[in-house]
Amino acid sequence: MTPERWRRLKPLFQGALDLPADQRAAWLREQPDADETLVAEALALLAAHDGAGSPLDSPLDVPSGGLAPAAGVSTVLAPGTHVGAYRIERELGSGGIGVVYLAYDERLHHAVALKALRGEAAGNPVMRERLRREALAAMAIKHPGIASVYRLEEIDGALYLATEYIPGRTLREALHDGPLPLHRALDTTADILRALAAAHDAGIVHRDLKPENILVTVGDAVKIVDFGIARFDRIEHTRLTIAAAPGTPAYMAPEQLGGAVADARADLYAVGVLFSEMVTGQHPLAPGDPALPAPLQAIAERALARDPAKRFQTAAEMLRAVEALLAPPAPGPERSAVRWWEFHQGLAGLVYWLMLIPAWSVRGLIGGSPGRIIFLVTLAGVVLSSVLRFHLCFTSRNYPDELAHLRTQVWRAVRVGDLLFVLGLAVAGTLVGEQHDALMVLLFAVSLGATIAFAVIEPATTRAAFTPRARS
Repeated sequence: MTPERWRRLKPLFQGALDLPADQRAAWLREQPDADETLVAEALALLAAHDGAGSPLDSPLDVPSGGLAPAAGVSTVLAPGTHVGAYRIERELGSGGIGVVYLAYDERLHHAVALKALRGEAAGNPVMRERLRREALAAMAIKHPGIASVYRLEEIDGALYLATEYIPGRTLREALHDGPLPLHRALDTTADILRALAAAHDAGIVHRDLKPENILVTVGDAVKIVDFGIARFDRIEHTRLTIAAAPGTPAYMAPEQLGGAVADARADLYAVGVLFSEMVTGQHPLAPGDPALPAPLQAIAERALARDPAKRFQTAAEMLRAVEALLAPPAPGPERSAVRWWEFHQGLAGLVYWLMLIPAWSVRGLIGGSPGRIIFLVTLAGVVLSSVLRFHLCFTSRNYPDELAHLRTQVWRAVRVGDLLFVLGLAVAGTLVGEQHDALMVLLFAVSLGATIAFAVIEPATTRAAFTPRARS
């Protein structure tokens, strides 16, 4: 998929998302810029978006722990049933043709998640090959962030995959509570990237990373599951024929949606989508384009670049960018510089408020409408600039992770307040005239000092306080 085609697809998806499901196809076909292929791609994205809350849409996309059985699906194996050496405890989850049980391995005396095909799928060679590929992929990767596969067994003609049982919940279920706290979102992203780095080093591309395939344990550890459609670079295997590009459209890179061969950078695109969802609580294609704090936005934009060459090229490279945001502030001079920056903000806000006393006196000396207008301009500058500066100080002290984002949001408003304050004092000093020399000198002196402070001193303190942290 070309960047131009991706640009055309996004507004179609967003426009149709607000419509009832039964009206979307008709609306899409009415759009002048939509051909049949674009309509099909948009409908695929919409279907993935609508079904994102359920990991049971695909037969083997069922995570190996923490799920309730799907409504209307009967349990094939009742609790207490023996399958080879496995005693079935209960059903963990199921889809149209796949089912996962919590079972007890009576040979090795431990719990497992037992994944199986059922119905006609049990004899389907494509589905059986997909289960075998999942076993091959997971067994080729040795990393604590990848759910372990114990064995693949054929019992009474049926194929069973015994994997690590992971108590906990899926990332999708965690996101139902809203965005994750920033530090936890970064930690989770870093854990996913560490596991992916191990998979990519083993020559395996997952190709279907999504919240349903990320399990979060009770201790907040991350496990990646379901390598059923993974692509192998270094393992000899039988080719698995799939009619359409494999994966979940809402998490697929543009080239993957277009049917091209997906390499490791397609997984990193999916991580970019997951990263945005964890921080904002919304898919990056959702209407509204939820904003990310500036340092996080840079990571998300690079991971989500339409051109694979402009993305992070390896999981290790993206991991370094995420870990830089997790690094604690550097000790010593950097913290002193931050304190000086905080002092500057607080002192400027205090001086601004104190200058309202002479500004009120000048209002009476000038008199009439000019006096009132000048005072109101000065007051507006004081309120706008000083309140925001005090808020920046408070955020720096209590919520330092949010400071960079807040500074980006309010800095222009602070500058407008500064300019109104300086302008009000300068005009008042001019109009008060030589009859009140002392007051005129005070107004001009503070106006000039404030200009030097926000135009020269403040940029220097800001660079000293935050540039070293950015480098770290």
